[in-house]
Formats: sequence, C-alpha cells, structure tokens
Amino acid sequence: LKYMKSLNEFQEWKKELDIKVKRWKNYFINIIQNSEISLPEKKAVITNTFESVLSNISKSYSHLSKEFIPYCKQTVENIYNQLQNEVNRLQGNLLINLTPGNL
Repeated sequence: LKYMKSLNEFQEWKKELDIKVKRWKNYFINIIQNSEISLPEKKAVITNTFESVLSNISKSYSHLSKEFIPYCKQTVENIYNQLQNEVNRLQGNLLINLTPGNL
C-alpha cells in the first residue's frame, strides 16, 4: 500500500512536469522567434530561464519516496536534453551552451 502511494505520487509529479516542459518549450520558441530581442538578450534570457527551470525541477522531487529519486534524476536529465535539443533545433546559430548545474 505504501509503495502504491509512493508510485502514485511519482506518477503525478511526472505528469505535472510533462505539462510544465511543454510550457517551457513554448516559452523558448517565443524567445527565439521574437525579432525584437537581440541575440545577446536571447542568450541571457534562455540561459537564466534554463538554469532556473533545472533548479526548480531538481527541488520538486524532494518530497518523493527515496526509491524514486534515481528515476527523478534521470527524468531531469532527459528534460535537460529535450530542452537543449529544442533550443538547438530552433536556432542553430544561437549557440547557447546550457549546462545542467546539479541534477
């Protein structure tokens, strides 16, 4: 019963995270495609937002059962890769080197 409760909490965390990732991708798309924002500003906004997003995600699973933490860390790493790939795909010449701080 305890495991099932923990599993449900993990699944709910993951579901909410998937929704947030879609919003972040849209946010990055809007920044990159906004012609009123200079390239240096785009880099700064995306880098700062990216770091904030990763930090918030990393903190968001602290309440989950310890047995799910490795899955959470892998999920954060996958999200990092998804967002990095999306940024690279949208604007190849933006060349923002995003690095995950502490996943």
